[in-house]
Amino acid sequence: MSRSSSAGGSKLRVQKELIGSSAPTHDPAELRRRIRAAVEGKLDREKWERAIQVECAELQSIVECMREWLRLVNGELSIQSESGRGTTVLARLPHGDERHSMAVAG
Repeated sequence: MSRSSSAGGSKLRVQKELIGSSAPTHDPAELRRRIRAAVEGKLDREKWERAIQVECAELQSIVECMREWLRLVNGELSIQSESGRGTTVLARLPHGDERHSMAVAG
């Protein structure tokens, strides 16, 4: 008896975790639909998280290229970021002979 009671409690716990605060259901078709929606949502979230990781790696590469280019022309790069306000990227180049700067930069 305790075994089936335990299994029933386990099913309800899993159902509650997958569905969240939705009203409980005993309809198997509705339960399958909710579980499918929860699983699909998780897969979509994992795809987005991976896409964000790739985007961050690409941005880091771009920033490193900018730093290197500015180093070659004796410039500097500063990046300031504030939550809710955005990010400011400032590239400072030395003021000088334009032909010389272009020759150094390539």
